[in-house]
Amino acid sequence: MVDVLMVSLTVVLMKFDAVSFKMSIESGLYIYAGSTLCSIIASNLAGIYVHRESII
Repeated sequence: MVDVLMVSLTVVLMKFDAVSFKMSIESGLYIYAGSTLCSIIASNLAGIYVHRESII
């Protein structure tokens, strides 16, 4: 399984030139950070809502 992953990564690396690979890494990081931030905010909002409902 790991071997297949490494081979596919190598193929992807060979297909990309350095600039587009760097850009794809950066956009991937932005997407990951954004989704993580959204999930954190959503869980916080849910926690606040549940806490407020339990008080009432």
